[in-house]
Amino acid sequence: GEGIQTRKVRCVSTTEDHGGETVPSALCNQAETPDTVQKCSLYCPTECAMSEWGQWSTCPQVCDPNTMQTRTRHVLRSSVNTKPCPEDSQTKPCILNQNCFQYHYNLTGWSGCQLGANATCGHGERHRLLSCRRSDGAIVNMQLCQRLRLEKPVQTS
Repeated sequence: GEGIQTRKVRCVSTTEDHGGETVPSALCNQAETPDTVQKCSLYCPTECAMSEWGQWSTCPQVCDPNTMQTRTRHVLRSSVNTKPCPEDSQTKPCILNQNCFQYHYNLTGWSGCQLGANATCGHGERHRLLSCRRSDGAIVNMQLCQRLRLEKPVQTS
Protein backbone atom coordinates (compact mmCIF):
# COMPACT_ATOMS: atom_id res chain seq x y z
CA GLY A 1 0.00 0.00 0.00
CA GLU A 2 0.94 3.66 -0.48
CA GLY A 3 1.91 5.84 2.47
CA ILE A 4 4.04 8.71 3.69
CA GLN A 5 7.29 8.59 5.66
CA THR A 6 8.18 11.49 7.93
CA ARG A 7 11.31 12.45 9.83
CA LYS A 8 12.41 15.26 12.10
CA VAL A 9 15.17 17.54 10.84
CA ARG A 10 17.04 19.91 13.13
CA CYS A 11 19.85 22.39 12.71
CA VAL A 12 22.93 21.45 14.75
CA SER A 13 26.18 23.21 15.52
CA THR A 14 29.36 21.83 13.99
CA THR A 15 31.78 23.88 16.11
CA GLU A 16 34.30 21.94 18.12
CA ASP A 17 33.08 23.15 21.53
CA HIS A 18 29.32 22.88 20.76
CA GLY A 19 29.24 20.14 18.07
CA GLY A 20 25.90 18.35 17.86
CA GLU A 21 23.91 20.90 19.88
CA THR A 22 20.60 22.04 18.37
CA VAL A 23 20.65 25.68 17.21
CA PRO A 24 17.94 27.91 15.66
CA SER A 25 16.92 26.81 12.13
CA ALA A 26 17.71 30.29 10.79
CA LEU A 27 21.43 29.51 11.27
CA CYS A 28 21.29 26.71 8.68
CA ASN A 29 21.10 27.11 4.91
CA GLN A 30 17.41 26.58 4.15
CA ALA A 31 18.19 25.43 0.59
CA GLU A 32 20.15 22.48 2.03
CA THR A 33 17.45 21.39 4.49
CA PRO A 34 16.57 17.73 3.81
CA ASP A 35 12.97 16.79 3.04
CA THR A 36 10.89 15.88 6.09
CA VAL A 37 8.22 13.93 4.15
CA GLN A 38 8.40 11.43 1.30
CA LYS A 39 6.05 8.97 -0.34
CA CYS A 40 6.59 5.29 0.40
CA SER A 41 4.94 1.98 -0.29
CA LEU A 42 4.91 -1.37 1.43
CA TYR A 43 3.99 -4.50 -0.43
CA CYS A 44 0.67 -5.95 0.72
CA PRO A 45 0.82 -9.66 1.68
CA THR A 46 -0.97 -10.67 -1.54
CA GLU A 47 1.18 -8.50 -3.86
CA CYS A 48 4.36 -9.41 -5.67
CA ALA A 49 7.41 -8.11 -3.76
CA MET A 50 10.49 -7.07 -5.76
CA SER A 51 14.09 -6.38 -4.69
CA GLU A 52 15.67 -2.96 -5.19
CA TRP A 53 17.17 -2.31 -8.62
CA GLY A 54 20.79 -3.40 -9.08
CA GLN A 55 23.48 -1.15 -10.57
CA TRP A 56 23.37 -0.26 -14.26
CA SER A 57 25.83 -2.29 -16.34
CA THR A 58 28.78 -0.35 -17.74
CA CYS A 59 28.77 0.97 -21.29
CA PRO A 60 31.68 0.07 -23.57
CA GLN A 61 34.44 2.61 -24.25
CA VAL A 62 33.03 3.09 -27.77
CA CYS A 63 29.67 4.58 -26.55
CA ASP A 64 27.57 3.11 -29.36
CA PRO A 65 23.89 4.19 -28.93
CA ASN A 66 22.90 0.74 -30.27
CA THR A 67 24.55 -0.79 -27.19
CA MET A 68 22.28 -0.95 -24.16
CA GLN A 69 22.92 -0.59 -20.46
CA THR A 70 20.86 -2.95 -18.29
CA ARG A 71 19.88 -3.30 -14.67
CA THR A 72 17.87 -6.03 -12.99
CA ARG A 73 15.99 -6.90 -9.85
CA HIS A 74 14.37 -10.13 -8.73
CA VAL A 75 11.11 -11.37 -7.26
CA LEU A 76 11.24 -11.64 -3.47
CA ARG A 77 7.68 -12.94 -3.16
CA SER A 78 5.26 -13.96 -5.92
CA SER A 79 1.77 -12.52 -6.12
CA VAL A 80 -1.00 -14.58 -4.49
CA ASN A 81 -3.57 -13.30 -6.99
CA THR A 82 -3.18 -13.42 -10.78
CA LYS A 83 -1.73 -9.90 -11.03
CA PRO A 84 1.70 -10.16 -12.73
CA CYS A 85 4.87 -8.94 -11.04
CA PRO A 86 6.39 -5.65 -12.29
CA GLU A 87 9.28 -5.73 -14.77
CA ASP A 88 12.51 -7.28 -13.52
CA SER A 89 14.89 -5.66 -16.03
CA GLN A 90 15.35 -2.25 -17.65
CA THR A 91 17.52 -1.08 -20.53
CA LYS A 92 18.67 2.27 -21.86
CA PRO A 93 21.02 3.21 -24.71
CA CYS A 94 24.66 4.14 -24.08
CA ILE A 95 24.74 7.84 -25.04
CA LEU A 96 28.03 9.74 -25.17
CA ASN A 97 28.46 12.22 -22.29
CA GLN A 98 25.20 11.18 -20.60
CA ASN A 99 25.71 7.67 -19.24
CA CYS A 100 28.72 6.75 -21.37
CA PHE A 101 32.11 8.45 -21.44
CA GLN A 102 35.35 8.12 -23.38
CA TYR A 103 38.71 8.89 -21.79
CA HIS A 104 42.06 10.12 -23.07
CA TYR A 105 45.31 11.44 -21.67
CA ASN A 106 45.79 15.19 -21.82
CA LEU A 107 49.28 16.69 -21.88
CA THR A 108 49.75 20.39 -21.12
CA GLY A 109 52.23 22.63 -22.90
CA TRP A 110 55.70 23.15 -21.50
CA SER A 111 56.19 25.50 -18.57
CA GLY A 112 58.73 28.30 -18.75
CA CYS A 113 62.38 27.46 -18.19
CA GLN A 114 63.08 27.16 -14.47
CA LEU A 115 66.69 27.80 -13.52
CA GLY A 116 68.43 26.74 -10.35
CA ALA A 117 68.48 28.99 -7.28
CA ASN A 118 70.17 32.38 -7.87
CA ALA A 119 70.78 31.59 -11.59
CA THR A 120 69.90 34.19 -14.22
CA CYS A 121 70.88 32.13 -17.28
CA GLY A 122 72.09 28.67 -18.27
CA HIS A 123 70.51 25.24 -18.18
CA GLY A 124 67.19 24.75 -16.45
CA GLU A 125 64.10 22.56 -16.49
CA ARG A 126 60.69 22.81 -18.10
CA HIS A 127 57.66 20.80 -16.96
CA ARG A 128 54.36 19.69 -18.40
CA LEU A 129 51.44 17.97 -16.68
CA LEU A 130 49.70 14.74 -17.70
CA SER A 131 46.03 14.26 -16.76
CA CYS A 132 43.12 12.00 -17.67
CA ARG A 133 40.26 13.80 -19.41
CA ARG A 134 36.70 12.58 -19.93
CA SER A 135 34.87 13.17 -23.22
CA ASP A 136 32.71 15.89 -21.61
CA GLY A 137 35.88 17.84 -20.72
CA ALA A 138 36.08 16.93 -17.02
CA ILE A 139 39.51 16.07 -15.63
CA VAL A 140 39.16 12.77 -13.76
CA ASN A 141 41.29 10.37 -11.71
CA MET A 142 44.34 9.07 -13.65
CA GLN A 143 43.35 5.50 -12.75
CA LEU A 144 40.46 5.68 -15.25
CA CYS A 145 42.90 6.12 -18.16
CA GLN A 146 45.35 3.61 -16.66
CA ARG A 147 42.67 0.90 -16.25
CA LEU A 148 41.75 1.28 -19.92
CA ARG A 149 45.46 0.86 -20.81
CA LEU A 150 45.35 3.97 -22.95
CA GLU A 151 48.51 4.98 -24.75
CA LYS A 152 50.26 7.89 -23.05
CA PRO A 153 51.33 10.80 -25.25
CA VAL A 154 55.03 11.02 -26.08
CA GLN A 155 56.85 13.47 -23.81
CA THR A 156 59.70 15.05 -25.72
CA SER A 157 61.82 17.97 -24.63
